[in-house]
Amino acid sequence: MDAALRAGHLRVFGLGITLDVLTFTGDILTVAIIAPDTYDERFANAVEANSEGSMPARAFPFEENTLTCLSES
Repeated sequence: MDAALRAGHLRVFGLGITLDVLTFTGDILTVAIIAPDTYDERFANAVEANSEGSMPARAFPFEENTLTCLSES
């Protein structure tokens, strides 16, 4: 990821700091933008389960029709 950051294939932004008024828990809000090829390379071997548990997931293509379908549900 360091190489991707240096090459400009990864950008990270700090959005701000928030405080949850109910729990008084602070959060640092950030966002990472990863180039598609870099993402595919880094996460190609991601697993759905490990010793900590499982996380069922489905892969969706990042395309207009997928985003439209997901935003309508």
